[in-house]
Amino acid sequence: MIRSFALSFAVLGAVGCQHAAENHEPAILSDESSEMLDAIEEQLSIATNKRGWRLDAAETSTSSLMTLRPPKPNPLNTNNPDRPLMLKLRHRAGECFAIRADTSEEIPLPDVPCKPA
Repeated sequence: MIRSFALSFAVLGAVGCQHAAENHEPAILSDESSEMLDAIEEQLSIATNKRGWRLDAAETSTSSLMTLRPPKPNPLNTNNPDRPLMLKLRHRAGECFAIRADTSEEIPLPDVPCKPA
């Protein structure tokens, strides 16, 4: 009996999570100025604890995918094991946010103008 209740809650939880994920739609940036890209890079770096990483957002006007890249190696650190962090730009209820591809964590991006793709 307890197992059936646990299974029911697990199924309902999975359905609820899937429904919540469908609430948003892919987005693209409305403003691609260098100031806006710098602001987004700063917000994402802080939220993901990846300070000093660069935003590779070459096609943000046509693609909802963004990449945070680790710092380039320097003479003292020639081998950086960090991998780029993939993010999906999303739009929901007039708000823009990014979703980490590796953890599905939602990162709010206040004051970032985006529109549905």
